[in-house]
Amino acid sequence: MMPVLAIVKIFSKKKWLPSLWSLTVILSLTGFIVFAGNIILRWYVAQSNGYEMLVFVAWCVLLCGIITYKKSDFTLPLAPLFSGALLFVSYLDRLNPEITNLMPVLKLYWLKIHVAPIVSSYTPLALAALIGVMALAAMIKRARQQHSKQSHLSAFLLL
Repeated sequence: MMPVLAIVKIFSKKKWLPSLWSLTVILSLTGFIVFAGNIILRWYVAQSNGYEMLVFVAWCVLLCGIITYKKSDFTLPLAPLFSGALLFVSYLDRLNPEITNLMPVLKLYWLKIHVAPIVSSYTPLALAALIGVMALAAMIKRARQQHSKQSHLSAFLLL
């Protein structure tokens, strides 16, 4: 809902949009606080399996979205969407993903600790890529609107 609302907010000047936008921002911040509380209640950032790593990365996505939401109208809507997709993928871990005959280096605990910060460092890059795609779509839409206005103006002037 938030990405659609962000697009509508750019192209429309309805009176009810700012209040609805503020409500969705408050809901996103509340969700982040609840999510952070869930991680705090664990007393540690567990990295014992893929599920816990993806939960941590989903929290990092929300953190990046909240830190940078004043810079772009698309940051805050895309952060919960991306985080929700990561949480969905984390529940796919219930399927037996065990790969047999692992090399000894892949069984090390330090590898799991090493992978989580690296994967979570990709979250700002992924958010930036999604924001770039949304900004390009908005620029294309505006260019088409301006082009159609110019063609209508030139047709009017030719008459």
